[in-house]
Parts: sequence; C-alpha cells; structure tokens
Amino acid sequence: MTRILTSLVGLPILFVIIKHLPPGVFLTLVAAAVVLGCYEFYALAERRGLRPHKVLGAIFGVAAACSFFDERLEATAVLCAAALLIPMAAMIRGRHGGSGLPEAIGGISVTLFSVLYVGLLMGSTPGRSRNQLLTLLAPSRLGSFFKIKRGMT
Repeated sequence: MTRILTSLVGLPILFVIIKHLPPGVFLTLVAAAVVLGCYEFYALAERRGLRPHKVLGAIFGVAAACSFFDERLEATAVLCAAALLIPMAAMIRGRHGGSGLPEAIGGISVTLFSVLYVGLLMGSTPGRSRNQLLTLLAPSRLGSFFKIKRGMT
C-alpha cells in the first residue's frame, strides 16, 4: 500500500519536473536519487561487515550520473578516477588504524560497485530523451508492484 501511495504522490511531481521545469532541476533530482541510492547500498554492505567509502562513492556516483547529462564529462574518466582514488582512500584509512587487507578489498569493491550500479544506471536515464523516461518509468514500477503482490521479491 505504501508503494501505491508513494506512486500517486511522486509520479505527478516527477512528471511536472520532467516536462515543465529546466533540465538542471531534473539533474538535481537524479543526483539526489544517486546519493540516496548509494547510501542505501552502503547500509546493506555495512550489515555484512564491509566498510565502504561512503562520501567518495557518492561523489563518484553523482559524477558518473552527470557524465550522461553533459558530454564534457566522460563516464570513462569518472570510472578511471574512481578506480584510482578509492583504493588510495583505502590505503590512507589502513595507515590510520583501519581494517586489514581483506576488509579493505571488500570496502573498495563495494564502493566501486556502487559507482557502477547506482551512478551509471541512474545516470543513463537522463541521457535519454525525457519523454522516453516517462515511457520507461511506468512499466517498471507496475512490474515491481505485481512481483511484490505475487511474492516474487
């Protein structure tokens, strides 16, 4: 029931943002969704005992999403920077009393995966036509509703 109420309130707001407001507002909404998605992903990882680099991962996730919106920022450049800087952050954390190598590798992996999974997937939507987004959004939400109703989560 909560999902239905959220859809009834959220979809009209999203429609107005996509159709009638400047693209920068939509990009801000996508960036906020990426940050929230990364932090939700990190919360799941922390329950499994991993220590992701939350702030760095969220920054790179937003940068990856923005790379689809502005052609001056390439996704490959963002991913290369993430692949270099996140392990460096793990080394710095390890030198200052952080975890051992297996835990550090887990934290690096989770952080890089969130950049790929959350940032790139959420970012690929703004790169498409905004009318295509409306077409893609409705069936996916409807499909997830029926999966939950049938117990297929």
